[in-house]
Amino acid sequence: MQNDTFQNLSAPKSDKQIWTIGLVFIGIALFLAVIMPWAMIRTPDENTRVADAIVVDYQVDIEDSELFAEVYNFQTPDGVNHEFVSDLWSTEPSYGINDHVDVYYDSTNPDDAWVKDDENLGIVIIVMQILGGVFGLIGIVVTVSKMRNLDNQTINNVGGLIGALAFGIPSTFALPFIMWLNSTNPNAVSSSGVGVSKLSEGDFFIGLIFTILGILVTVVSIVLFRYQQKTGSNGVFVSFDN
Repeated sequence: MQNDTFQNLSAPKSDKQIWTIGLVFIGIALFLAVIMPWAMIRTPDENTRVADAIVVDYQVDIEDSELFAEVYNFQTPDGVNHEFVSDLWSTEPSYGINDHVDVYYDSTNPDDAWVKDDENLGIVIIVMQILGGVFGLIGIVVTVSKMRNLDNQTINNVGGLIGALAFGIPSTFALPFIMWLNSTNPNAVSSSGVGVSKLSEGDFFIGLIFTILGILVTVVSIVLFRYQQKTGSNGVFVSFDN
């Protein structure tokens, strides 16, 4: 007697579901790569002024002592000093103590100030655009495949492979990237606010976990895809003979 234990782990999808998946992924891509960066980048207006600010301190996140934000001090033309804290928290701030940075502020409310060219903001936007590109690629592949009348099973398998590799391959390089970023950033700080060059334990384990997970996802997704191509199935079948 034969029992199928893991039947069709990836259930076949209808035409409507395939179209929906493709369009949803494209929508997510536009949100991550276009809408979010647009919302995060402030555009100067007629009330915006520029001042030379200096980084005077780091503020430590009360919930995570390894996260810091720069404290900036600048002076307006009327001779009044203003301080503000960066909206971006990082283990490796963009600027070091006593660094001079151009800041933008609202002349009608100088306390409303920001750093337009913050390096960490640029990294966040790049990451979001990469993620948007991944979702967009999956959505385009699924949509184009359906337009070319490929069967749903093939689209499902190919889309799943692309999605898995889009996560697995970049994740594989997470730890090397974090170590490289740490070695090239002179503004890494410790919980006491003193500059250090040592990779924090939290960053190391996060990078290690993502690297291991990336390798596993990449290998398993390739093996599963080859199995699906060879057997013509849309999932994994394990049978036991009694």
